[in-house]
Amino acid sequence: MKSKDSYTTRPRHRRVRRRFDSVITPCGDGLATEWLATGASQYRGDRINQGSRGRKVLRTATDGDVDIIRVLRNQEPNREVSINAHEISVDEHAGWWKKASADPTRRVLIYERDGVTAGVVNFFDLDFEAKTGAWGFFLDAEGLAERGETLPAWIEVMKDATGYAFDELGLDELHGEVLEHNTVVRQMNRRFRFVEGEPETRSADGREITVFPISLHKDNRRKPKGQA
Repeated sequence: MKSKDSYTTRPRHRRVRRRFDSVITPCGDGLATEWLATGASQYRGDRINQGSRGRKVLRTATDGDVDIIRVLRNQEPNREVSINAHEISVDEHAGWWKKASADPTRRVLIYERDGVTAGVVNFFDLDFEAKTGAWGFFLDAEGLAERGETLPAWIEVMKDATGYAFDELGLDELHGEVLEHNTVVRQMNRRFRFVEGEPETRSADGREITVFPISLHKDNRRKPKGQA
């Protein structure tokens, strides 16, 4: 199940497409580390479509979202923590979207805050018989930082995306990847009860990187407030 598709990360447990689905966050180390030190349990938020500061939505991407997806993916903070760090060209992106939008084993979702596109969530290598899949996401690093919304957006998209995987897609296990040096995201993943596997060294875009596979079983996830 390999692919030369250009945008994702992939779980180590099995071969999946890698080129656009980076498990990343553009959150600055200082802010995120400070929050993580206080404990995730102090955050009390509703689901994305019921946020206290306005409407939050996780919806299916359409042809009208193609340009903004590329813009966000090419933001420097996102490329720095992605496995493939090069800038995605218009042609490369168009080819990816043509395949992704027609692939039944994929879902591309747009995360909106107050009607503004704030991130992209990718599910790929979905196996509905085995009830497994892989995922990744990236946020509008620049826009959220300007509005002071990076941290709540990061938490919300992880909560809602994992909920979508288990409650909407019916998965039992969700996989992903994170770069070794992306320590803040690795901490956040642990807060959401993702488990790291054995690291793997790869070459990508002319650099050597160490990648940790991560996984989360539905029985181990942090349950939304109010659920048993």
